[in-house]
Amino acid sequence: MADEEPKVRWLFEDEPTNGTRPKPLGLWSGAEHGEGALPARDWLLGTTFCRGFLSSIVAEGGTGKSALRMAQALALATGRPLTGEKVFRQTRVLYISLEDDATELRRRLLAALMHHNVSYESIRDWLFLASPGDDWNAREPMSEYTLAYSTRRGEIKVGEFLTKLNSAIFHYDFGLVIIDPFIKLHALNENSNAEIDFLCRVLSTLAMQYHVAIDLPHHTSKLTDLNGGSRSNRARGGSAFRDAVRLLYTLSAMTADEATELNVSDEDRRHLVRLDPGKLNITVPATKADWFRLVSVKLGNGDAIHPNGDEVQTVASWDAPDFWAGLTISLANQILDVLDAGLPDGRRYSTAHNIGDDTRRAWRIVLDFAPDLSEAQAKMVINEWLKRKIVESRDYDDPTQRKPQKGLFVLRRPG
Repeated sequence: MADEEPKVRWLFEDEPTNGTRPKPLGLWSGAEHGEGALPARDWLLGTTFCRGFLSSIVAEGGTGKSALRMAQALALATGRPLTGEKVFRQTRVLYISLEDDATELRRRLLAALMHHNVSYESIRDWLFLASPGDDWNAREPMSEYTLAYSTRRGEIKVGEFLTKLNSAIFHYDFGLVIIDPFIKLHALNENSNAEIDFLCRVLSTLAMQYHVAIDLPHHTSKLTDLNGGSRSNRARGGSAFRDAVRLLYTLSAMTADEATELNVSDEDRRHLVRLDPGKLNITVPATKADWFRLVSVKLGNGDAIHPNGDEVQTVASWDAPDFWAGLTISLANQILDVLDAGLPDGRRYSTAHNIGDDTRRAWRIVLDFAPDLSEAQAKMVINEWLKRKIVESRDYDDPTQRKPQKGLFVLRRPG
């Protein structure tokens, strides 16, 4: 007796087998829609917010992340590039503060409005605010003001906040929703990747379902060394948050070294912060970074008891001085001419730190021709030329010492 033809056995009893069954996993052929143009990603503000994706800004407390996000929200709501970033289209924005009450949130908004010369009327139908914590009551269930929480049994539950958020996005057609800060959005174990991943998947689904950008400002880990390590690893809690957020940026105060490089005073540097793309794991030079100045705005709301009123922080974009712009090819070649000729007694200029004779220090020649530069910037010019093989340091016979020394030689000219 011939063997019977094997039959396909489906995992589920009710799976149709008459050729009309749905494609497993919702798969499709790679050739489908091949002729049609794919829609571009729906960017809203520079490369900071994009519809359908989660984003975040990670920073220490007091660095200005909330002030920056308020200014960026205002930029989108007005359609004006208030933060120096490209506004692709005017967009309706919802800013939810889980940290400040309504009055403080209004102060933050007013400071941004005053500094950027924006009227209340111009944002009437574009920028909306919410402070859900204003009505919080300790006797109410945990689900009321959190998007997700874990029970005593370790079960993860979705809170009622999700329903309210879902309704707000649906009825107002927001393009961007900022929920500040992320840590107040849930009552989960922030160090549990499984729990945080669950929360982020809920938010990602919401972002894709409504084609809305969802932003989640977050704090840094207190154990982080701000002067070292990858900036994208600075977010507190497990790595699941960093992995889930597609557009991650870090905000950090200007360091003393950066201030030296940019020739900024110690007092001014305390008001300057830099924005870096954390997902890319790179740190661009200080002159090319995106910088913002923290601005204190007087609200003019003084009274008999508090005559000075309030001063509230907002941000303004700040262009780092680019000292390279003033170092023209002609000026660079004049410096190189001197370096190439060496000293009158036959000695060469040097990059060494321990030479006793200041006349041999190469960076001093840079300052002779570009006196507006700082010592640190002059040294950076020489170091950059070394890296680009414009000059090199090599042994030569020092006629005064009658022994080999290290000196600078010009290899080529810029231009």
